[in-house]
Amino acid sequence: MIDVPGKVVGVDGDLATVRVDSRGGCGRCHEPGGCGGVQLTQVFCARPEDVTVPNREHAAVGEDVVVSVSSAALYRGVIAGYGIPLVGVLLGAIVGSTVIGSDMGAIVFSVLGLAGAWGIVHRRRLNQLDIQSDLSASRRKT
Repeated sequence: MIDVPGKVVGVDGDLATVRVDSRGGCGRCHEPGGCGGVQLTQVFCARPEDVTVPNREHAAVGEDVVVSVSSAALYRGVIAGYGIPLVGVLLGAIVGSTVIGSDMGAIVFSVLGLAGAWGIVHRRRLNQLDIQSDLSASRRKT
């Protein structure tokens, strides 16, 4: 479970929009076994992100909360972001070299496989209902 501090910026029924600082990471970046992924987010995601989470504790706008992301959601994200595109490229290369019988066929079909994989990942990202069930916000203890 990864906990990220944030502030409620909007409430809509049973959902809360929380602004989290994506530059913070999980806190293990400089420890042995940490992935160091926060360094990439500092380059590509320099601004805070808004996430919509179930508002089970009825937090109000302006309250400090902690957004928890389950390990299962994190692993699904890693597979979607890295595994699916890798499989698309490899399958494209295999099909291209088999069908066309040349390196150029492998390259062209690898790009097509990557594009198809990107479409699958993008469509899944737009339909984040499965991820929403793995997010939760709780009041930050001070």
